Amino acid sequence: IKIFNIILSLFNLLMFFSMRCIWSGISKTLGYEKSYSPLLLNLPVIICFVILFVAILNVALYFILDKKRKAWSIILLSLNIIFLIAIFVIIMLGGQDYMYFIWPKFFKACLVTLVVLALTYLLFAYPKSKLKDCKIFKGIALTSILLSSMAYLINFSFTYIQYKPVVYAVEDTYQIVFSASSESLGWVKINDTYYYDQNAGSMNSYEKVHKVVVPMNILDEAKSYTIGIQKMIYRGPFGGIKGRIIEEQYNFRPVDSSDGLNYYSLSDIHMGSKAVLKAANYNQEKEFLVIAGDSISLVDSYSDAQYINNSYDIFI
Repeated sequence: IKIFNIILSLFNLLMFFSMRCIWSGISKTLGYEKSYSPLLLNLPVIICFVILFVAILNVALYFILDKKRKAWSIILLSLNIIFLIAIFVIIMLGGQDYMYFIWPKFFKACLVTLVVLALTYLLFAYPKSKLKDCKIFKGIALTSILLSSMAYLINFSFTYIQYKPVVYAVEDTYQIVFSASSESLGWVKINDTYYYDQNAGSMNSYEKVHKVVVPMNILDEAKSYTIGIQKMIYRGPFGGIKGRIIEEQYNFRPVDSSDGLNYYSLSDIHMGSKAVLKAANYNQEKEFLVIAGDSISLVDSYSDAQYINNSYDIFI
């Protein structure tokens, strides 16, 4: 019964954790929009911690409780069954359409859990080397296992502005494109106004490449702008944990058509940028660049996709 309890509790934990995309729907169904109660808003998070606590108890009591004392096992089994029924009810009441998203997250979480459990078992329950008696080694190994499992949820990468901004003229707007080294929020600030990389009113936080649309007349008048990024350390169903803000300011020279236009056109570069950029820099009076196509032969990597944006130094 103890082994069954552990399996059932882990299933409940990983399944409910994988259902984060519908946690807000759970709060809404329970009446959050009527009372705006903080308790109802955060109830799914609280429940997840309760299920986690029960799962830890199941694992801990497997090694602590005497085999003859079955009362705790029956209590935990009852709790696990209650949680299992609750998950089933949630799915039936409105979660069925989201299972397409939930199942992949569940299987990925199961894989991570199995790897962590296997490494822990090999480290502590089945040692063959002399290191089995070294507490320092075990401490370092256990810390590595925990950090590796946390990396499944937390973005530990160092974030910086990797590709500098390029300003594209599109009808009566400018599209400012720049990239971060890891997934982040992105924005452009002109004077005291912020323009965000967003979709349908929500800021894009899963992106490395940011495209921010700003009014052409606003930037022409300001003649400078600031780009900014902020790493998403952790994303939760109701928010997240963000890293430090990184900003860089740039001057901007709008096109002056009163005395005619002076531009440089590029086509069929096919990744031969050095010679083309050298030729372009002979014309110091150019006001803008026309990219006519076929600048790259193949797009097989992230850096390939950034090839055009990385040509910003043609105006430096």
